[in-house]
Amino acid sequence: MKNKLLYQCSECQFIATKEIKLRHSIFNFFKTTAKMVIITLAVLSVIAIYNYQQGADFDNENRVFTMSNWHIEIGNALVNFQSGEDKDKLKEIALNITKDCEDDFCKTKAIYYRLDEFPYNHEHDGESLNPLSIWESGKGDCDEMAYLLSYLLKTINIKSTIQASPNHAWTIIYLEDKEILADLTKNKWEIIEK
Repeated sequence: MKNKLLYQCSECQFIATKEIKLRHSIFNFFKTTAKMVIITLAVLSVIAIYNYQQGADFDNENRVFTMSNWHIEIGNALVNFQSGEDKDKLKEIALNITKDCEDDFCKTKAIYYRLDEFPYNHEHDGESLNPLSIWESGKGDCDEMAYLLSYLLKTINIKSTIQASPNHAWTIIYLEDKEILADLTKNKWEIIEK
């Protein structure tokens, strides 16, 4: 047990302390943590409701951020974590696709059009967030294709992110002077006005 200083008199040097029990400290820690979790969930719920009211339209700039598909957020994070061998293979694929391009815009379009040849995978036989597996299968659904596009762009130093609505996923590509909405399963390539 420890003692917490409550009061110390400067004239008579009286010291008042309170015993602090370990059990009390642990209880306070969990109580504070529970409050933080509840507040976080409340904020996320408000954002989710707001996004729902704004609609699932990817042209809508009023959306705060994507809440619907947590695996998309995992996909965005996983873009940074692949095995060295997979990274090398995927970089080789991206460089091969873009070998005739001189600028990032051309490289981005070349990868987009190459992936646009992949058929949409209507069978949900287990989604893969491994870009090399998606490439080797030669097909994918919207989030798999968005993830593969994002990863191939990353291997050649072009920034992008995966975004989603409740039933769909697409890629936003960031070039120096523009943002591009690239949706492989809806054949959409659109420069977003800033």
